[in-house]
Amino acid sequence: LNKKQEAQKIENALKKTLEEGLVTPDLGGKLGTMEMAEEIAMRLEE
Repeated sequence: LNKKQEAQKIENALKKTLEEGLVTPDLGGKLGTMEMAEEIAMRLEE
């Protein structure tokens, strides 16, 4: 799709979220899938 900058932003937002331990139960956390998606989306805006 040739959207390297956009892909990098998504990867960075996901990485920050994971590093902060904001994950779903299958990854050892307590967030629901919507909550995790919202956390990732907030980091996209940073």
